Amino acid sequence: KNGEKLHPVLNTTSGSVGDVFYDFGGRKNPNKWILPKWVRNNIAAYNRWSKKPEHEFVYPEDYCFYGVEGNPHFTPVLQKEEIQIMNMVPRPVRHVHFLTEHVGAGIDGPTTLYLDTVNKKDNFWGSSVYNTHIDVVSSGGNTGVPVMGITLTRLLKETVIPGGHVMIKIDIEGGEYQLLEEAIDSNILCDLIKEKGVKIDMLNEPHNAKIVGSEEPGKRWKEIQGDQKIKKCGVGYGWTAHHS
Repeated sequence: KNGEKLHPVLNTTSGSVGDVFYDFGGRKNPNKWILPKWVRNNIAAYNRWSKKPEHEFVYPEDYCFYGVEGNPHFTPVLQKEEIQIMNMVPRPVRHVHFLTEHVGAGIDGPTTLYLDTVNKKDNFWGSSVYNTHIDVVSSGGNTGVPVMGITLTRLLKETVIPGGHVMIKIDIEGGEYQLLEEAIDSNILCDLIKEKGVKIDMLNEPHNAKIVGSEEPGKRWKEIQGDQKIKKCGVGYGWTAHHS
């Protein structure tokens, strides 16, 4: 519900949260996807991109993983995955929690996700907050389901500690524009980097007008110079994602 606190999802047993990896919309085939391997491969790709010496590499066991997935079709398998990973000894990541039936948004609170029902082979990857999205239209357009919107500002405020490292991976079929514009307006990225000593790296997959079904989101993003503003805060852009 709106205003709900996220603190109970944190791993506080050791007295600190650790560094954080956020995955907005990165659904995978539940029959083949192994989260520990996926996180490990993405962090290895980040290490290569960062060009750091080996003694400065980062490792999955230092990170809390937060997955944000709106499609209710994936809720049971993600909840099962979370329980299995949290019960592993040793645990392959510091902590894991899936915010199921949640979507990255520009406003915290109830919203609608329009489901892609045609791309079963690709895990319904075209589900979007836009009912104009090409795959939503192909699905009939009347596929909206109620979900909770969550802003990047709220998530960062409730899960990041001073001096930490944050990785943010975004692939949400047009919803990235609302999510990131809100973060710019709140100044959360600049505040964390400049005042709290947090290091932030981001991999964002922007979706064009042909995919979203509207020119407005991308046009608005260019008008506000979104990419430039995020980079100006000191956010690192562009480690190559590993999708296996």
